[in-house]
Amino acid sequence: MMRTLLTLFIFMGCTSVWGQIDRYIQALEPSIMECEYDCTEQTDTLGTDVTTERVILRIGKTISQCYGYPMFYYDSLFYDPTGRKIWGEMMIGNIRKRDYASLPIPRILHDYIYKNYPKGKMTSQVMLGTTNGIVNCHIEEEYVPQDWVLRDSIRTIQGYACQLATCHYHGRDYEAWFTPEIAVSEGPWKFNGLPGLILEVYDTKKHYQFKLVGLRKEAPDVCLFKFRDHGEKIDRIKYLRMEEKAENRGITVKQKGSGRAIRKNAQGQIIAHDFMETDYH
Repeated sequence: MMRTLLTLFIFMGCTSVWGQIDRYIQALEPSIMECEYDCTEQTDTLGTDVTTERVILRIGKTISQCYGYPMFYYDSLFYDPTGRKIWGEMMIGNIRKRDYASLPIPRILHDYIYKNYPKGKMTSQVMLGTTNGIVNCHIEEEYVPQDWVLRDSIRTIQGYACQLATCHYHGRDYEAWFTPEIAVSEGPWKFNGLPGLILEVYDTKKHYQFKLVGLRKEAPDVCLFKFRDHGEKIDRIKYLRMEEKAENRGITVKQKGSGRAIRKNAQGQIIAHDFMETDYH
């Protein structure tokens, strides 16, 4: 949906806007492949509501970048005056129609993740919405693989022979299916370190899932998106606590420090949203 909207945006004669976005993009190194995943989040862990968005993983020889396509689409509009006007008109139009599912905003991933950039680090450039506006945050972690345990289970995914691996990471237990047939030690989001590309990974509660839907060898350079290049440098745990505070603001029912937000929706029903990383409380 977001890619279709962006295509229409360009063909509507707004190529001058798109051209100005180049100043926010810095090439880092040539890519060897680009993978597309569908990321699905169970938005109501007390019910069955889910949200899905497209995620891009671009892999170079030493660096990779991963981001949600809706996040890039949002930034490509919002960081240009003409594009911001178009974005605002789309927001108002969809709100008036109560078509909230089509709002041009990211819903799951709000960050750009760079593995081994700078060398030995994993960098996340993150957007956080607060009552005072948007706060851009810059988080650095050690670039180390998850503590994977290889399992005997095997299956075929999109024609590739895959093996199961499991780990515990940032508060969740995960299962990942990787293929040694694609010999890159990479995966979506922050996942890495297996002897082959991760084609599918999910936490055992199935709150978050990534599934490969496309792969191509010819792709643009691995690049630094500089929309949030001057963000506040903060610790990951501090950021997660800020995120929980922002998410829980104004909620009528909540479990503070539980890794989740609990609220009543417009119909008065209690719904729950569990955060992807829950190891901060």
